Amino acid sequence: MVCGGAWPFKTGLAAYAANWEGYIEAYQLMDGTDTVRISVADDGTGTIRFGDKDLWPAASDPNGSYPPDYPNGAGVTGGAALPLAWDGFLFKLNSLRVETERLRASVASLSVFASWCTIQKPISIGSNGYACVDSSVWVAGYGPAYSNGYTDADGGLDATACGAYVVDGVDSRGQPVYTLSKVSCEHGALCTAGAPGSSGSLSSIVICECNKTACQLANIANDIVLDVALDSEQTNMVGTLALGTINYSIRLKRQ
Repeated sequence: MVCGGAWPFKTGLAAYAANWEGYIEAYQLMDGTDTVRISVADDGTGTIRFGDKDLWPAASDPNGSYPPDYPNGAGVTGGAALPLAWDGFLFKLNSLRVETERLRASVASLSVFASWCTIQKPISIGSNGYACVDSSVWVAGYGPAYSNGYTDADGGLDATACGAYVVDGVDSRGQPVYTLSKVSCEHGALCTAGAPGSSGSLSSIVICECNKTACQLANIANDIVLDVALDSEQTNMVGTLALGTINYSIRLKRQ
């Protein structure tokens, strides 16, 4: 938008309304790039996309891993932390606004699982309501945590990966016997609180929530924060992209 041959003042969204492309300094995305693209409209809407990978289609297999190229999309393998800047997704910019001549917005990284949540079937879990997995018979085992003094009917737990187990009776010592479940660890991690977190500890986050008739993405936190400012020519934006607790410099050019 041009007014009288000059860009609008930096105090309104109209000055930032454009497609922007650039990079995140000293950061490598999962596809090996550092590319970031931002689209801003003067009606207060916008999107952000990380990396150069083609966008993933919505989830279609309720029992399959999602995103498809991550064997444990929920980041539970080996207790690995969840990625924040997922490549292959178009994220909504939340609370998009201009404050003190700076464009600010936030992003919920776990929104990548929204389409997967909506194709889940609600399961009654008694007085606790509904979930997309029967947590009463499902146990998240991280490494040897559940094998210490317990019996594993499958012959040993993998100390480098998460395992989804069901309680299958007790042994001669009265200890639970765990058998590998048909429910994937990712499935359980998305549907229940109590799946392994970033260090093998248990998480209290429920990503997919359900009622009697349907499941949907839970009220998840905005864990990515954008804070950028226009240069004097209003053709570049420079600022920070906070991924969790770490701030990275970001540089963008008007397209």
